[in-house]
Amino acid sequence: MLVQTPVYNIFFNSIVNNGRNIMENELLYDGKEYRIDFEDLERKLADPQTTMMILCNPHNPVGKIWNRETLERIGELCYRYHVLVLSDEIHCDLTDTQYEYIPFASVSERCASNSITCIAPTKAFNIAGLQTAAVVVPNEVLR
Repeated sequence: MLVQTPVYNIFFNSIVNNGRNIMENELLYDGKEYRIDFEDLERKLADPQTTMMILCNPHNPVGKIWNRETLERIGELCYRYHVLVLSDEIHCDLTDTQYEYIPFASVSERCASNSITCIAPTKAFNIAGLQTAAVVVPNEVLR
């Protein structure tokens, strides 16, 4: 399972606790902002052992709101290499109003058909104690 680091540490526990291996695509930091190393990402997605990618959108903890072009590029690579995208969008309500949050599944039909999106009101409304969430799976076969 591929994750983009740095990332919420519970991702690692969830992966290991389910008997899966972790593959990291480290985000590049230039002193101002993070960006994706797409060369490394594609190499790791092309590995037949990689079957799922956890995408943090917006990314936690770096606070990056991915733009449409970046999400589309991720979606196309994952589709090409048959890697399912699990998009963690729990922080979608906590974004800077100067930037547009774009749900991964809304980018294209390929992104929608090859993704599972996790959302919850718990971060934005400080109600983690309610333990409520939703999973959106547009593809009937995956659902």
